[in-house]
Amino acid sequence: MQKRRSGLFIWVCLSSIDLLLYAVDNNQLHFMATQIRLNAAPRTIIGREVRDLRRQGFIPANVYGTKTKSFAVQVKHADFSLVYSQSGATGLINLAVTGSQKTHPVLITNVQTHPVTSLPLHVDFREVSLTEKVTANIAFETTGDSPAVKDLNGVLVIIHNELEVEALPAYLPDKFVLDISSLAEIGASLFVKDLKFDRKLVTLALTPEEMLVTIKPQEEEKVEEAPVEPKAEAETPESKPEAEAKTETPESKPEAKKAAE
Repeated sequence: MQKRRSGLFIWVCLSSIDLLLYAVDNNQLHFMATQIRLNAAPRTIIGREVRDLRRQGFIPANVYGTKTKSFAVQVKHADFSLVYSQSGATGLINLAVTGSQKTHPVLITNVQTHPVTSLPLHVDFREVSLTEKVTANIAFETTGDSPAVKDLNGVLVIIHNELEVEALPAYLPDKFVLDISSLAEIGASLFVKDLKFDRKLVTLALTPEEMLVTIKPQEEEKVEEAPVEPKAEAETPESKPEAEAKTETPESKPEAKKAAE
């Protein structure tokens, strides 16, 4: 008889990210609690001098909020990149600022990046209250294969790329995912009511009947015919202007008429 394995708690520390995990039978790991922490330091360097700050491996940032007076901080580039890859724009982060006795619950609201290297140049953190709901735009994605697209040559039209929600900061979803494998006919659609999420914790701005995706027929390419140029008509004496066709005679001249008299 195989001996039953007891649960095992594992504390994993990855730079500034602390994940509390535990193992159950069959060696399966499950998240028991997740806490994302990012260390920061007060920033006194502003203006063009922040270029030197970036060369040293730091990113200039600002913290603001409804009940928070804006202040400047700096975070290590490596730490921020790791945290951002885990939290995205909707993950709650505990910002620990050197010299402060409390951590600041923040959301990443804006990341300015270099146009060529795409490296972060500046970050805005929004401090939130854990007991007050916030509004955020959540990414919307699809999964699965639509038979209408695969077999009927239909075109999948995604109407919304983001969905506005209202929720407590801790309950903001990372993203919405909708399975489109049920779309088997041209004209088939899926709506907000088809999304699966806890409606007691998250409120969507769109109505349940709002369409999210639909299948449309593929438009046939129109072949434009070259315009036919009209044939040039041959000139005839009758087509010449009257002024050109008419010639003067001696009788038509006043002087010649007087001489004849």
